[in-house]
Amino acid sequence: MGPKISIMVRAYEELNTYLPTEFRKRDFPVKLKAGASVRSLLSQLHIPENQVDLILVNGRSADLDRLLENRDRIAIYPVFESLDISDVSRIDRSPLRRPKFIADQDLNELTDGLRSLGFDVRSISRETWEEDVDRLNQDTWILLTKDSGVAAENAFERVLLIKSTDPKDQLKEVVERLDLQSAMISPPS
Repeated sequence: MGPKISIMVRAYEELNTYLPTEFRKRDFPVKLKAGASVRSLLSQLHIPENQVDLILVNGRSADLDRLLENRDRIAIYPVFESLDISDVSRIDRSPLRRPKFIADQDLNELTDGLRSLGFDVRSISRETWEEDVDRLNQDTWILLTKDSGVAAENAFERVLLIKSTDPKDQLKEVVERLDLQSAMISPPS
């Protein structure tokens, strides 16, 4: 069978959904063939590469081809929605996934503005999205709301609390906070 190595792994945030319950939100040991890479670790854990934004091996950023060694400690982070880590991430990727939004009904002008920039945005009532929150989380929808109570409830995994009251400022806020400039079809007016 060949020599094996033993490493410690921790996956963060929504990446935990790919793991068995007993490995979620904690360090866990993994045995691999000697010479295994970060990519083969992700494959063994059934974590899709396109869902990963940052891998740390012993506290240092690593690429997917990095070979692992016995007793390495690996931290796996999901795609960051509103944090630019391009200076530290060594994972090459084509454009990040295209964000999709669910917006509170009182954000109609923001919804229209995001649609005009080419984004998938649905304006639905709170009752409607609460009934379907598990599917919306699985499909990586981002909830846009002005209600801090909704943001604190944690039913939604991805929530952006809108601070601005002016619709044009709201659009600018979302574009800037989520760094959406490169994903827009047309610039905001």
